[in-house]
Amino acid sequence: MGRVFRFATWTIKPDPLARASWEAECVSGESEDCGAESKALESPEAVDKWMCAHTEATGHTRFIRMATDYLLTEPPEGSLAADRTARFRKPQLEVVGGVDDAG
Repeated sequence: MGRVFRFATWTIKPDPLARASWEAECVSGESEDCGAESKALESPEAVDKWMCAHTEATGHTRFIRMATDYLLTEPPEGSLAADRTARFRKPQLEVVGGVDDAG
């Protein structure tokens, strides 16, 4: 997915080192919200199941569902922003050796 900022195309993509999560909160209630919350779950389907189970147990039918994900932005090559971000990139570390290499 690309976005245009200041006449340059940037790339915004999911961070492969982090997982997205979904949560829900029950906002049903007469004078105040129920407030029951699911824990952070790894799929929207898991949150949907939690909401259905909560509805079955309580009769509550109104929820807020929240998704959290981590994203990386990549400025266009050759841009000033690309030069700036290059200073903050951490070098990729290579793991050498291991338990079986102790010889």
